[in-house]
Amino acid sequence: MLQPPTPRGLGEAATLLEPPILGGDGGWRFAEVQGAMLVPQPLPVQPEGLGAWEAPKLHLCEDDEALLGQVLGVRVHPALGDGDGFEVPVGALPLRGADGASWRAALARHLGLSCLGPGVGFLCLSVQRLTQRVVHEGFVSDLAGRFDRERHMSREGKQAMARLAGFVPTLGPLPPQRRLQDARDSLDFAQRFGSHFVSALRRGDRLLQVFSFEGQALDELILRWRERVGEGPAEGWAALDWAAQASPKGRLEAGHILSVAGDPELPALLSAGHFQDDHQTQTSSLFLPFQRGITRVQEALGPLRTPWPPSALSSPPSPAA
Repeated sequence: MLQPPTPRGLGEAATLLEPPILGGDGGWRFAEVQGAMLVPQPLPVQPEGLGAWEAPKLHLCEDDEALLGQVLGVRVHPALGDGDGFEVPVGALPLRGADGASWRAALARHLGLSCLGPGVGFLCLSVQRLTQRVVHEGFVSDLAGRFDRERHMSREGKQAMARLAGFVPTLGPLPPQRRLQDARDSLDFAQRFGSHFVSALRRGDRLLQVFSFEGQALDELILRWRERVGEGPAEGWAALDWAAQASPKGRLEAGHILSVAGDPELPALLSAGHFQDDHQTQTSSLFLPFQRGITRVQEALGPLRTPWPPSALSSPPSPAA
């Protein structure tokens, strides 16, 4: 389990959504700070579907800040006034702080990588199943579908919200690429005035592997990604089409296959050989079962309840995959 030092500057706001990748109780916590406008309790946990495994998802992380934000999954989502709010990824904050070197070292050990730092980029492959969700009451509407997000707020809280960057009433929220100071301001606001700006938390199991790249291989990877995927992750067969990019020829390193789960069978599954290359016994990859067809996926994930149906993967993989 990754347990990096507590970064300076995050304070109690960092516990609003404790990184789900760390396991535990799912990470639903509240900032108990003096002067909070309201610290409501979450609604009871609700079932989320049938717990089937989702199609694989692949993210390109061009630097270690993006990787940390993706792996930890920490987000603060203030809803400003009557707008939709904006999402603040906090991966950049600890790595730019005084404890940045310690965070990098802890993250590298956790992922099974030796090199984090300038000039290194990553592909982050994950498959997960969602089993529960917790919805914050601040985002539960009444029967008419209305909810006044400011009704719990003190005058001081409303004034502080108005000073936050990132919301222009006539234009709506700004794009998600936020300056570091905007993220700090938003976290400071969440720490001081409460936690009902977090809308929902999903719990479940996750398999994760990170591949690292540098130099020309990284430049080519970024160029191809922008041409073929654009913004956001690649999902389903599209994610598996990138298996060749994560091959030993192009990559710097392949990290460990990690599991985050309440299911006691999941860690044992990783040592059962389902993800190990038949010809390179030292190589394990989350790509392998998918490359070998849906029967191998069933073999790999079947003991942990039914994976998604083949129809969830919208199109077959290309020959290059």
